[in-house]
Amino acid sequence: GVEARLAWMRCAHPYAQPTTAHAATTPTRADLSAVRTPMVFVHSLAEILAPLSAGTPLLLLPPRATARPDDLAAALGTWRATRLLLVPTALRMLVDALRALPPRTRLPHLRLLCVSGEPLPHRLCDAARAMLPHVTLLNMYGSTECAGDVACLAMPPESPIGDDGLCPIGQPIGGNDVRI
Repeated sequence: GVEARLAWMRCAHPYAQPTTAHAATTPTRADLSAVRTPMVFVHSLAEILAPLSAGTPLLLLPPRATARPDDLAAALGTWRATRLLLVPTALRMLVDALRALPPRTRLPHLRLLCVSGEPLPHRLCDAARAMLPHVTLLNMYGSTECAGDVACLAMPPESPIGDDGLCPIGQPIGGNDVRI
């Protein structure tokens, strides 16, 4: 259930904690996890509880930013969000909004993009990775009946993609079994 999903995210994709500069290191910035899913959807549980359980701050996006892709891109960029969860429909709109921006301003701080809630077409995945080549994309699969995501395919920036059709759902996560 939800507990397994939260533990899996903390382990498989750890939240960055801030560090201070020392002679041999460069300081790092903590993650900032954007929250845009309405509380009536099961994905809001993981979107809110996973970062909080790791001590990571949340960016609570205003309704306008969740309704308009250009406002979403602006808010994510202004606040330097590092993590985001979207359904493919919202991802398509965000990708279209990012096309209007210069490449260096296309959410340079975003590191992890979770996509869930609908099947993810390969072409949309390719388009998102073209706009956000520095981001690891997670195609997550689950349902409301199982309290959220139960499988995931991680696609780091350097991994190959390019098939027609839908992206695979990946492997079971955190103590789950997937039977098709």
